[in-house]
Amino acid sequence: MKKIFSTIVIIFLICFLATNIKLSANNLYDEYESKTIIQQVTENLFGDVIIESVEDLYNLDDSPDYLYVKFVDSGYAIYSSQTLDLLEYSLNSTLPYSGVNKKYYAGPANYFIKINNQYENLTTKTFLSNDEKNTIVEQSKTVLLAAETNTGKLRKSNNLSLSSKINSKENENIMKT
Repeated sequence: MKKIFSTIVIIFLICFLATNIKLSANNLYDEYESKTIIQQVTENLFGDVIIESVEDLYNLDDSPDYLYVKFVDSGYAIYSSQTLDLLEYSLNSTLPYSGVNKKYYAGPANYFIKINNQYENLTTKTFLSNDEKNTIVEQSKTVLLAAETNTGKLRKSNNLSLSSKINSKENENIMKT
């Protein structure tokens, strides 16, 4: 009886460990694939820039809706984390997030940090009221949802790859800082 119980426990452990290893491998693959796609999109848009880092930028509701791609010498790009639509970029300046762990973004030139549950705009050095914060969150979610819907329709109807979408004329309305 002990031998059967031991065998069952060993089989269970092997299956459990194999599942964890598979999930870890999938997560590593997804992370690698995401970084590769971001690199390709950035190269398509900006040429031979070298990416120094990729970080999440958070909406004011703490959801990681944006990606901050910092270039090696100078410059950056901000993408939607869901669609990789380019939202803002500069090839010769940086964002004012020096030494900040969790970075908040609310559209071009609206960079925030959270201090004691209040959001300070790093550009204007002012704090948001709760009503202003809620309005910004609602507006940004609407814009992100519209971008997701439009991107999905384009990909589905035209069977476009991410790189061909980036090279299309959709990017004429990019906000340049």
